Amino acid sequence: MAADRLGDIGPFQLAIALTVVTLVIVSFWHENYGSAEEETDNSSDKDSEKEVPKTFFESLLIAMNDPHILLVGLSQAFFEGAVYTFVFLWVPTLQSLGDGPLHPGLIFSAFMLSMTLGGMVSSILLPLFGDNAAALCSVVFFVAALSMAMPLIAYDFPSVLFAFLCLEMMVGIFNSCGGMLRSKYYPEHLQSSVMSVFRVPLNILVVIGTTAADFAYDDASRRMVFGGIVAVLALATCMQFAVTLLPPSKADARNKSKNE
Repeated sequence: MAADRLGDIGPFQLAIALTVVTLVIVSFWHENYGSAEEETDNSSDKDSEKEVPKTFFESLLIAMNDPHILLVGLSQAFFEGAVYTFVFLWVPTLQSLGDGPLHPGLIFSAFMLSMTLGGMVSSILLPLFGDNAAALCSVVFFVAALSMAMPLIAYDFPSVLFAFLCLEMMVGIFNSCGGMLRSKYYPEHLQSSVMSVFRVPLNILVVIGTTAADFAYDDASRRMVFGGIVAVLALATCMQFAVTLLPPSKADARNKSKNE
């Protein structure tokens, strides 16, 4: 129904509304710790329990005060937002470029194979970068930007399909090294809350990107949206590269002491 009334972006807009409703419900949720005789065992858990808004704002302050967390979180949000926009573009783009009927199931299978291959390749590439996941992510975002620039350079079916496959491979590599960066820099006890903080800019980018994709009815307008994706990925690349230039963080010191 949402898609019929609001177009392709309708389900996403409905999901945002439901997410807000869920957040309101969870904000007033109190954990059920069982019967009274279990109260002593669970007293430490009750003391450590934090309300959702308090935890969210605490995570926001931590992210704002730590440039490593801020840059990693924003770069990943920008990358994922660009990829979500691509998801809405690849079918109409390839349909407009193909001479015959498009086989989206076969192409999607090729995308998943490329993503899987990227995950396998990441274990080979990471040692080449000295186990520096931030440097590898910088290259991944840069290659992804080049891939999305292909429709602006060579707008034909083979070239564009090859670029899309390259993007999916970069997504596979990102799933590996991106998780390593989050586990390295995000505080362990607030990791999920910090990730929720960066879901806010991610969702904003998704709404903007999918709205733009929804209004891209011809090749010229689609290429403009691809130009926007390239710009977002370029910003993600710059932010991720900046992480490699920052002085070592407390997380780096902890990891170094563990290795020693």
